[in-house]
Amino acid sequence: METPGTQHPVFFSTPDSALEGDGFKDTDDPMQQQQQQQQQQRVGGTRTETEEAIVKAKLTNLRSKLTDVERDNWMYEKPRVMSGTKDTFLVDISQEMNVLESKEWEDVDVIMLRKGRKPHAVHIDVDMAKQDVLNVFLDRMNDGEVSERMLRLTEEIILRINSADYSAWAWRWTCFLALFEEAKRQGNTQRQSELVLFEKQMMKTVVTGNPKNYQVWNYRRKMMELQGAACVKEEMEFTRGCLEFDAKNYHVWAHRQAVLKLWPTEDSLRGEIMFTVECLERDVMNNSAWNQRMWLLHLCESVQQLAHLMPRSTEIELAMSCIEGCVENEAAWAHLKHLGLYDAVSQDQLDGFLECSASLMTQHETSIQPAIAVYEFYKVMLEHGESSSDEKTYSRAKVMMETLSHKLRLLDPLGAHRYSI
Repeated sequence: METPGTQHPVFFSTPDSALEGDGFKDTDDPMQQQQQQQQQQRVGGTRTETEEAIVKAKLTNLRSKLTDVERDNWMYEKPRVMSGTKDTFLVDISQEMNVLESKEWEDVDVIMLRKGRKPHAVHIDVDMAKQDVLNVFLDRMNDGEVSERMLRLTEEIILRINSADYSAWAWRWTCFLALFEEAKRQGNTQRQSELVLFEKQMMKTVVTGNPKNYQVWNYRRKMMELQGAACVKEEMEFTRGCLEFDAKNYHVWAHRQAVLKLWPTEDSLRGEIMFTVECLERDVMNNSAWNQRMWLLHLCESVQQLAHLMPRSTEIELAMSCIEGCVENEAAWAHLKHLGLYDAVSQDQLDGFLECSASLMTQHETSIQPAIAVYEFYKVMLEHGESSSDEKTYSRAKVMMETLSHKLRLLDPLGAHRYSI
């Protein structure tokens, strides 16, 4: 007889009336019997031999992939150690920083900072240990502390708490610059090199986890400007590796532009021109690569001795060849329209653009991009015709605009409003 208050372990949420024997309903179905046997084994915390083999195979495969990442990933790099110290600027991710127990921060009253923290307008649920780190950082930053330990503290915040913490990035740069200038005054070039190397490693770590982090690219640009023209090759190689992961990462392309704009040498620009060709060979619709080529064209033309690197005729031929291979390539059409229509320097270029567009529109009647190109050509002609005495040109443009407007509304009903006269 059971004594009052006796508690039994509960293994199933199924009512007792539904359970018989070992907790399963009797059944004559062999399939259900097999499933019940497997479920009984799982309840007991065991796996079948087949399941065990599958789990082991998955774990082995995962370990192999992680090993390959560490060996082959161009971004992977083990933390370096500062000469003369046992510390590393790259924090150990496996061990969270506890400022309450850290000897390095024993001069800071962490408990008092907890009590004195003002409530936010919106409560953010943060682990107490991480909140202590943020409290100490804000307290020391407001006090203007620029030190090596603050450099490590900002790294703790960036790598473990919030990689987009603007204040942490900004103060880290202040600390780094102060330490770098101090080493420069002392003539300690080794210390300067080590500081730069640690920063690069930290930035690689952040980019690996979040390649579209605004703060890390802004930080890298400032680091690049500090180093000067000597870093051009390294920056271009680093960003090339980033584009292997994401060929349309806006931050990476913008960084490459910043490098080339600061140091527009013939070799660097020629290399970038060839790189965009490689990108288009892999993906002819890579709008980022097309945009980069247009940016390069204007950059080369702004420097007289570099204008020969990108003749406009070559750009037009490139766009036309890519369009012939993929007539709906909107990025290539945008490139061609900019060169042959909106930025045309002669009537011959305008006529050539119309001839090419009209020919492709005839060959591909159901394609929208050639029709848009011809429509925009006649739109330009119409605008010019209104301000001139050429009534014949004006009338022709108006008729063609009406015809193409009707066609485009059928081809692109959602964008019909864009084709009004």
